[in-house]
Amino acid sequence: TNSDQSISLVYTQRLDSVGLNVLDTFSAKPFERTAKLNSLVLDEVKDSIKVTLGQLLKSSPLGFLIRHGSRTSTPELSGMSFQPTTLNLKQYFETLTLRNGQMAISIYNGYPVSMKNVNLRLTNVENKEVVVDTTFLLIPSKSTALGNIGLAGKTIEGVLEANVKLDLAAGNNVLIDTNDFVRAIMTVRKLDVQEATAIFPAQSVIKDTIDIELENMGSRELDFVVLEKGQVRIVANSTLEDVVYFTYSLPGVYAPGSTTSFSVNNKIGPAPANGSVPGVWEYDFSGYTLDLRGQKRNSHNKLFSDLEGRIQYTGKKVNLSLQDSFYVKIFTTGIKPKYAKGYLGDTIVTISDTVAVAAFDKIPAGNINFEQAKISIDLENELGVGGKVNVNNITAFNPTYNPSKVELIDNNLIGKDLVITGATDNPLKSSHTNIGTSNAAPIINISPKSISYRAEVKVGEPVKSYDNFMYNEKFVKSTLNIEIPLAFRTNGFQLSDTVDLSPTFSSDLKNGTFTVAARNGFPLAADLSLIFLGENGLPKDSLTTTERLESANIDPMTKRVMKDAANQYIKKTSRISYKFDQSRLANIHSSKKIIFKVKFYTQADGSTAKIYDDYTIDFKLIGDFKYGM
Repeated sequence: TNSDQSISLVYTQRLDSVGLNVLDTFSAKPFERTAKLNSLVLDEVKDSIKVTLGQLLKSSPLGFLIRHGSRTSTPELSGMSFQPTTLNLKQYFETLTLRNGQMAISIYNGYPVSMKNVNLRLTNVENKEVVVDTTFLLIPSKSTALGNIGLAGKTIEGVLEANVKLDLAAGNNVLIDTNDFVRAIMTVRKLDVQEATAIFPAQSVIKDTIDIELENMGSRELDFVVLEKGQVRIVANSTLEDVVYFTYSLPGVYAPGSTTSFSVNNKIGPAPANGSVPGVWEYDFSGYTLDLRGQKRNSHNKLFSDLEGRIQYTGKKVNLSLQDSFYVKIFTTGIKPKYAKGYLGDTIVTISDTVAVAAFDKIPAGNINFEQAKISIDLENELGVGGKVNVNNITAFNPTYNPSKVELIDNNLIGKDLVITGATDNPLKSSHTNIGTSNAAPIINISPKSISYRAEVKVGEPVKSYDNFMYNEKFVKSTLNIEIPLAFRTNGFQLSDTVDLSPTFSSDLKNGTFTVAARNGFPLAADLSLIFLGENGLPKDSLTTTERLESANIDPMTKRVMKDAANQYIKKTSRISYKFDQSRLANIHSSKKIIFKVKFYTQADGSTAKIYDDYTIDFKLIGDFKYGM
């Protein structure tokens, strides 16, 4: 109702909806990683050489002069050497090429005199390459010399030949014990292997951590996405000649209702020599939440990915190389996000259309002249981001009238940026904005057959916010309202509907009651009368009551009748009874039609209401009769 207690009829027409393509542009392209082995580690390998004084003296021409158990002065003996010794390390490895490593050498001199210029040379038996060639200038009697030799870039075979050359210093009154010995201990340690055929201990061979950045995001910076559905396929390929136990984790990806992030454990291999072995795994990501803030939780559009591969100790020799790789490719199929949160960027969308107007089909142009009429646009924003709307023009058309078109002129509406607020979440609650003008009579008076419009909708706020959100299939919805005053007052506004009636009653009926179950979708209370018409269409009888139909409740946000979760109007149910006796029953029995006549009244609280063209009221007639004997 208006301030003068008259009623306005509002004709509504759904216009275009505006959405964002944030969810559509979520990258569903596969990404791939090829991870080379970061390192290969071997346990340290140790071997030794032991040469007694007696064995050494046999290689010297003067050795016969020195007798076991004697005490004597000895001359300096130069150019002496141990017999070549074979070091067999094949129980540990066949060959190994080192990226880095060390050989720790410990030489104990148990001879009664000092050793000088002690040269140790280790040579691969097959390729004859020298692995170690080092010299200790002086090793006093009964002492130990230590040294570390770098092995970076060296290739070591499983069988080595060890050669030792040295000089014996002169001795004065020394006790000769030919069982005295020199022991050289060689320990290959801290091995960082480039390639090896060896028995490897359990170790991590691949560690790849990366923030995967989404593509084609433009100005959008997303923090969270929830998937409605989608499949993730992991395709792997390994060239390692050992079983790789791998863990692939997406620490920012969570299954529905879970606080544990996505992580899978699988194994692949071993690969054949100079070949590879594939593996395929599939996972359903329906309902999964993706945290796109990256590893440090301070970025946007980034998915934290972690890959770790391990080998286990088997006691068997296998060939591994840092050139070996573990390849992973992630395919996403059927991805359909349903929710996104973060900065959604800004988008300007132009909407324009010409819509047919049926409200004036039976009103010839010029037969009615409204002094006041309103045109407005209701904007329902289901997006969690605000924006602006600018209506460029609204034009009415009627080809049978002169002028055939009239353009709306209103500086408060046309060409002006009008603010739209964003929806709120948990639960989702749309914001409602109404923009309009009361100066629409000139375009309504031509009884328009169609109305065209053009508007620019800018979705996005001037201040960047990461609290923006949106759901799939949610939009900024717009509705065109044409509001015209009716000629009736609220105490005279009536609606009626006529339906066929074919009653069949027993002659034993004495009296009874008709009960009408009414569902009122109007925001006005009402009286209901039942009028029974005879075959000639004239009234035969009527039933009235003092009971009143209750009005439907108005939503304070939309100013319309409240709606349920299915977006249907919530109608108010009332039951009204009409009593009749036997004499009136005869009139009803001969009736052919019944009119449901509704008379609406102002709401008791005096609040205003508008009648929209999609409001309805439903009736169900129920009879309760008493029989006589």
